[in-house]
Amino acid sequence: MRPACTTNHYQYSLRKYLAWPIALLAMAVVAGCGGGAQSEASCTLSASQTQALEAEMGNQLAQADSEVDFSFSVQRKDGHRYNFNRGASTLQTHYESASTSKLVASVMILRLVERGYLSLSDRPQDLIALWPIAPGDTLYSMTLADLMSFTSGLTVEPTCINDSNAINDGSSEFEACVLDIASANAGNGLVPGSQFYYSATHQQVAGLMAVKARGVARWQDIWDEFKTQTGLFATSTYDVPSPVNPRVAGGIHFTGEEYMELLQALHEGRFLHAQSMSQLLQHHTPSVPIA
Repeated sequence: MRPACTTNHYQYSLRKYLAWPIALLAMAVVAGCGGGAQSEASCTLSASQTQALEAEMGNQLAQADSEVDFSFSVQRKDGHRYNFNRGASTLQTHYESASTSKLVASVMILRLVERGYLSLSDRPQDLIALWPIAPGDTLYSMTLADLMSFTSGLTVEPTCINDSNAINDGSSEFEACVLDIASANAGNGLVPGSQFYYSATHQQVAGLMAVKARGVARWQDIWDEFKTQTGLFATSTYDVPSPVNPRVAGGIHFTGEEYMELLQALHEGRFLHAQSMSQLLQHHTPSVPIA
């Protein structure tokens, strides 16, 4: 994530400045429960312990070396939640999602796999008629599973993924951008599944595969259907860098409250089957180098 604008800077600052105090808080919880592999029942804080922990959390969050306002929320399995707001920020403030939208996109695509529109073994050329990577290219064998695990071999990000101004000449529309990704990476010699590379390219291609498989015109149609079916993200928009070419891996504006609702729904198993949850949570790159 780059501190290129206020919202991205918020995400960057929160990760950079809060990681240390939050890690200390996590250790405090373990220490309070005795540590080790104890049962969940023996790791329940009393009301007074909870109150003391929350007071310490508030103290550390209030003193965090952050140059922006922020909100923090954490919830226990029993539903008890602790919220902290600093300055003008609240859990109802809209922020740019940055990479937290990767989880949202993964859930959306897995739901289409569940409903039979897609398979994790599908390849881009099976669905995208103008896919420019030829059979002799090592990238030709990439699958949706490779794309979703960030091991597809698509390492180069063309400017269309991040440039909102490019839409003026039509070059940044969603499908054109995906074709630019393919062309920019063709012939790189990488074998899908051989390395993990953190990039927005993978899910952009997966998003277009979802659009084609579902038989709709835009990623926005997939997004609208997901919101209607789940009741989640009522006030959120998928519009970064632009509505006609949203960045699947980082393009939502949402609130902290709405993201907490997604996490709660996932925890309760409300809209993914057990097999899909297993795919979502599985370690897909245990022996793959991180490039």
